[in-house]
Amino acid sequence: MGNRSLDEIHNRAESLIEVDGVHVPLRFGEVADEYAAFRVGAALVDRSHLGRIEQSGADAIDLLHRLSTADIESLAEGEARRTILASERGRILDVFTVVRRAERPLLLLTSGAFKNLLLEKIEFYTITEDSTLEDVSATTAQLAIAGPGSAAVMSDLSGASVASLPAGRHTEVVIGGDRVLVIAASDGINPRFDLILDADSASGVWDAITSAGALPVGREAAEAYRVEIGVPTAGREISERINPLEADLLDLIDFDKGCYIGQEVIARLDTYDKVQRKLVGLQAMGGLSEGDLLQSDGREIGWTATVVDSPAFDGLIALGFVRNEHAEDGTRLATEAGIEVTVCDLPMDPA
Repeated sequence: MGNRSLDEIHNRAESLIEVDGVHVPLRFGEVADEYAAFRVGAALVDRSHLGRIEQSGADAIDLLHRLSTADIESLAEGEARRTILASERGRILDVFTVVRRAERPLLLLTSGAFKNLLLEKIEFYTITEDSTLEDVSATTAQLAIAGPGSAAVMSDLSGASVASLPAGRHTEVVIGGDRVLVIAASDGINPRFDLILDADSASGVWDAITSAGALPVGREAAEAYRVEIGVPTAGREISERINPLEADLLDLIDFDKGCYIGQEVIARLDTYDKVQRKLVGLQAMGGLSEGDLLQSDGREIGWTATVVDSPAFDGLIALGFVRNEHAEDGTRLATEAGIEVTVCDLPMDPA
């Protein structure tokens, strides 16, 4: 059963799509206008289909530090840090953000696709540690304000000090009369603010943000922008098929910390330059599908992950993985069906 406040937002969309078992807006209006909000304005996106877990207990920080790739031990109150839970083989189980709040449980922002797997793995490795997990995804909502105009919108909503928060910091504010946790981030191109709030406050906060100048944006435009800037996502570019170095997630790994799950494999891949393939952009005139095998001279050298129709390109664009020797910008490849595909550097340039 859906949350009434989120349902009010979804009822304003022209259409919905199911993502990870949850309905999200596909589009609110013209996709080209929504896409433009990411490039020249401020886009407001419902990301409530993602997972949110609270972790309490005296050993919570230490446990996550020993399990995941980033330095969680040094995380201070008021900070947020992305990290990776890897398998023993060094493959990605999930990428998640650890948010440390004052006198509150840790908040883990997870993918929707692998939230349950993350819960299971942390619980599996919790033996004598004082650590308790609670899935709060159903009782909370998650929104994002993204684009070059996002700081101006946030300033109008809650003041310049919040708008100027550096990436990786967070604070609590009041928006539309409701308490909201604001986490400053970046997509590598533009600033982004992730907002966590009670689910029953979602529609009121949504209205306050749109009144401040942000444009409601659905998944179709958001996915087009994500592919262009080369951000991997769970269930597509992020999976147990891929290791963190292949997915260009090197900045989420602390090579100086002690052991964590998969540490030996990941360190060996980095030290001996054993990464065989990389995440790239792809462009085709048509006929491209997710999961298509890519070939060069009849030999399989990679595959497509996410395929979208972008308003900024004449044809389809995609994210995929190809062997290093075929990853140079402008390299021509083909699918098994003979569709010509061109490799593009990330982020892809729509100019």
